[in-house]
Amino acid sequence: MYSKEDILYRTILIVTVIIGIIILCFVLSVIWQQRKWRKLNAQKVEIEINTLENERKRLAADLHDELGGVLSAMKFKLESIGCASDADQMQVDQCVHLVQNMVAKIRWISNALLPETLAHKGLLSAVIEYAKLVNGNPQLEIIVENNGIPEIPPTRGVHIFRILQEIIHNTLKHSKAHSLKIQFLTENDKLLVLTADDGKGFDYQSAVQRKKGLGLDSLQNRAEMLGGEFHLSSHAETGTRCHIRIPYN
Repeated sequence: MYSKEDILYRTILIVTVIIGIIILCFVLSVIWQQRKWRKLNAQKVEIEINTLENERKRLAADLHDELGGVLSAMKFKLESIGCASDADQMQVDQCVHLVQNMVAKIRWISNALLPETLAHKGLLSAVIEYAKLVNGNPQLEIIVENNGIPEIPPTRGVHIFRILQEIIHNTLKHSKAHSLKIQFLTENDKLLVLTADDGKGFDYQSAVQRKKGLGLDSLQNRAEMLGGEFHLSSHAETGTRCHIRIPYN
């Protein structure tokens, strides 16, 4: 026969084991729910980003092919007009010049929405081309350095390009920097992209909490969608630096 002490000890032991099992099941359930939520959230973000890219692609094609074509035809018609006086010819020439500017602007917008160079020549060429467009603005000089990286598939390259495009946009809009350096490096089986500007910097944590128009969520989401990492640091003395690590495959 068991003594009262043995029975009490066994009862406490059984209750403890049962409580431990319940707690373990609860913790495992919470972990499973978190993983499920993260997976669903990642899928939602990927769908939203891909939808956005498809819309940009469609809009770029419409601008370039339809509106650009109409304006080019208008320019041709204007140039073919025979004017009776020099004054009329001057008016026509001014209209042709305005149409030319509109066509150039549409091509610039179309290229910003979806660079043709990205599909034809790859990520690095697209970034260099975009940097040249921005370098036309005396406010900011962009320096692109390449230490020999493998070719990036366009399906992945477009997201890396968007990350850099957003960084360049933020640098122009917020940093008051004179220069922005973009470096492409290889780190084992990963693409490493480093950016650094000489601007005024900002309070990163405060910007994240206020979600103040920096597109930080988009940068993070695109990097994570590619299985990579995005890190940003900013200080008043050293400007803003971004570290992007993306697996090649």
